[in-house]
Amino acid sequence: MSTWLSPYLRAYARAFGEPAVASVCGRMAKVLRPLEAQYSTDEIARRFTRYLCATPARFYSIEHFVATFAAWRHAGGTVPKGRTYETVEEYVQRTGNG
Repeated sequence: MSTWLSPYLRAYARAFGEPAVASVCGRMAKVLRPLEAQYSTDEIARRFTRYLCATPARFYSIEHFVATFAAWRHAGGTVPKGRTYETVEEYVQRTGNG
């Protein structure tokens, strides 16, 4: 089943190797909905992917991502060892999900 949260849930699962639990989904919905009124889903998903790739799972916070949203505009820094970075465009091209 696909919902408006699907791009973010896929990014979360790729980054952390497991699907988001229900409480994470609820928090995502609450804080990402206002961003969707201002930015495209692709732009939010790109920045969210950058955030996830740069943030160890134990420090993950959807609220922190939203609070620092502007900082994730450009890819920067390094990707933690063992993590991969993939843009939304690369994911769509690789999987054909677009």
